[in-house]
Amino acid sequence: MNQKVPEILIADDSQSNRLSLAATASELDVDVLIARSGLEALRIATEKIPALIILDVDMPDMDGYQVINQLSGDGRTNNIPVILMETNFASKKAGLHSNSVWPTEILYKPINPIHLQNKLTAIMMLYKIRNEVSTIQEFEHEMGDKADEGVVGIDTNGRIRYTNPAMIKLLHTRYTELLGTGIETLFENDFHDTDPKWKEHTVATALEKGKTVQVKKAILWTNDGGKITTTFLAIPLKEHPILSGLLVFKDISRRSRADEQVTSLTTHDFLTGLANRFKFEELVSGLIDLYRAKTNVLISRKRSAPCAVIYIGLDHFSHINKGLGHNTGDKLLQGVAHRIKSCISDLDIAGRLGGDEFTVALTHMFDAGEATEVAQKILRSLDEPFLIDGNEIFTSASIGIATYPECGDTSAELLTNSSIAMQTAKSNGRHGIQYFTDSLNYNYLDKIELEAQLRDALATDKLEINFQAFVQADQSKVKGYYASLMWRHPEKGLIDAAEMLDGLDQAQLQTRLIYKILKQGCAQFVSWKLLDPARSDLSLIIPFPAFHMINGNFTTNLKNALENSGMEPAQLILEISETNFDFSMREFQSMSNEITELGVKLSLNLFSSPKTPLTHLFQLDLDTIRIDISNMQDIVANPKSAIFFKSIISMAHDLGIEVITDRISRDKEITLVRSLGTDALMGEKISLPCPISELFNLD
Repeated sequence: MNQKVPEILIADDSQSNRLSLAATASELDVDVLIARSGLEALRIATEKIPALIILDVDMPDMDGYQVINQLSGDGRTNNIPVILMETNFASKKAGLHSNSVWPTEILYKPINPIHLQNKLTAIMMLYKIRNEVSTIQEFEHEMGDKADEGVVGIDTNGRIRYTNPAMIKLLHTRYTELLGTGIETLFENDFHDTDPKWKEHTVATALEKGKTVQVKKAILWTNDGGKITTTFLAIPLKEHPILSGLLVFKDISRRSRADEQVTSLTTHDFLTGLANRFKFEELVSGLIDLYRAKTNVLISRKRSAPCAVIYIGLDHFSHINKGLGHNTGDKLLQGVAHRIKSCISDLDIAGRLGGDEFTVALTHMFDAGEATEVAQKILRSLDEPFLIDGNEIFTSASIGIATYPECGDTSAELLTNSSIAMQTAKSNGRHGIQYFTDSLNYNYLDKIELEAQLRDALATDKLEINFQAFVQADQSKVKGYYASLMWRHPEKGLIDAAEMLDGLDQAQLQTRLIYKILKQGCAQFVSWKLLDPARSDLSLIIPFPAFHMINGNFTTNLKNALENSGMEPAQLILEISETNFDFSMREFQSMSNEITELGVKLSLNLFSSPKTPLTHLFQLDLDTIRIDISNMQDIVANPKSAIFFKSIISMAHDLGIEVITDRISRDKEITLVRSLGTDALMGEKISLPCPISELFNLD
């Protein structure tokens, strides 16, 4: 099997640098590709898919970070390792940006050839291993699955380079723990010495000579400290580029306890210990069969809903993984599993279907109301913070419920329909409970269709930015504009696309919509302001979900939007429009500091979530808050609302924060909030949102 010589792409506009780098790279067994600019580097990388890119940050037409961002959006190139070459004065933020795209090394100029050589050697070793894994996968496909026998493939040094699922089950281990292990470490000491010389062993010698050998009895250690007795056959592989032989094991011991553990691995989630999808469906199917049995007809008739499936989906769990890492995410899932089990009886069934989705089957219900009570208990339990590695982690859940037999008469139907109900709960604002109905099914299909149409509208540029003025409290002048992303749907009319963000299932579509309003909003606003010097001091507010601000690409996209549009940073206000923080406040504060260092201001939509704590007023470095009075009781008719509103304004002013009062629809509201001390007014009574063309007076 011919192995392709790996290629390294060197991108630098300096000829002397290119020659020096190429000389260092040439000491390895590689081919060197050269690019003199960012655009040329992007073209070559897309065509050749090199094993590694050495990329200068400062280049004409497209800098190194822009090249990385382009490569990261292409499925063919988003895993290519990159070594970035920076100056010694490179900022910490630049490093964070590059690491957020994919694993990247950073070297500071002048480049130390020895340091570079070490980096190249390490990365090319990983490239070799990745190719070997691909070769092993091809071999596994050709060999087929030996379900009853454990198979490992070893190289000439006795290192395990391949294993089949049966061997994993046999040893109660995982792929990652077995691959790369010396085969001799699996055997008890009476078969091998504690520090054996594998190449001198009888089995290794036989394989080297191309002979098959059978060992009638060998005792293997399992990952949980147990032992199993096996017989195995060692088969040589003469022409394989990586493997020197196969060892095929068969369990010949009587191990009832171990057999139960193997069964558990195939029926239970390894992280939480809950039933997996297969086991959960099996148990629910058995429960349904029981209710159908003749001996249970009388009992079943007494019950309006003898059993129910509760489908639990965590809200914004993916942002916890991104912000705090998968290790924290795994610990959170374990904590969630523990709390769910504490909310149900020993007769009920709990399962984890994968990711952040859990299920509960209530097995002894007498009416559907019991399912609501259990679901509410689970919601309250998950509302309490989780203490993980010294951090308080907040999360919430959306829950769907499907009862038998009203919502389905098979386990598969109950799971599907409870999932649809859960998705509806998420679309309705999350942190709620929804029962499945036939209309939900139709609405769910409509949602999928609407999301596809929105994706098409984005691709065909059928979305527009609208601008709504906010004015000084005395209405003497316009202070700025609030941007919103609108979609003229052919049937549903004008839709606020930004309001759909939280209900979208595709994170990538969310991101594209968010950055469209950021980039195009800035560009359109600046082009309009340039026509009249009197508009130079106007500000622009752009709403932005908080969880997207901790995305590693955010500051780079923000910089690009400012630079490309010519927007003055001090005149841009980013509004945190989602305040149900389910990630570390410390993580968000770090990102908000980077934003304010750019000169951009921060605002907070104070009551965009029922969970919004007033502590955000001093925890975040805010310049402005926007208060939507429609989220409060009638501020004119209810004196308590007015007192509360005045207290917030006073608190904000003491902290140096301006207050914009939104959703002003009556003259009485203008008079009242002005007397309470608000700084600015916004709403239909002040100004209606309109596209940029109307601001240009082109319509």
